[in-house]
Amino acid sequence: LAYCGLPPETSIPVRIQHGWQPGLGMRPQDMTQPGPKIVWSSRNLTRAQEAGYREAVAVGAPCLYLEDEAGQDAAHDRSVLVVPFHGWEQASLGGTMHAYAEALAALVAEGLGPITVCLYWFEYEQPALREVFESRGFATTTMGHRNDNPEFLRRQRALIRKHRFVTSNR
Repeated sequence: LAYCGLPPETSIPVRIQHGWQPGLGMRPQDMTQPGPKIVWSSRNLTRAQEAGYREAVAVGAPCLYLEDEAGQDAAHDRSVLVVPFHGWEQASLGGTMHAYAEALAALVAEGLGPITVCLYWFEYEQPALREVFESRGFATTTMGHRNDNPEFLRRQRALIRKHRFVTSNR
């Protein structure tokens, strides 16, 4: 909104892609809702068009529209930011993250690291879930609540810039 010169309280009356998504950029049931859809990449746009959705527009990831901030280089040549798939307020994760944490430990054994695991606030507030990663020596953090939070994207970009690599299990 700021990039377009619009007031922060401006409502965007279309469906916008949430996070890095494979395929269409959003769930098929979201794509069938009336009105245009905003996706992040030409890859998402192509997939949506291939699936028959014609009202999608690719605009790039929202963090690309933030003002540039200098001096945020990766702290370590092999540092990794891990952003696991997450639940949300109305649907928690099923299963555990133990196998994923073990796979990350294998990356450390291969010379990657340090590793920081960024959990959605909902999972971050669960000590047992944080412990799955922290017990293996990984730092854990969260970007906080995303809804109506103008600092969310800035924190996301700062975290990404502090790491050489970014990965997810999705």
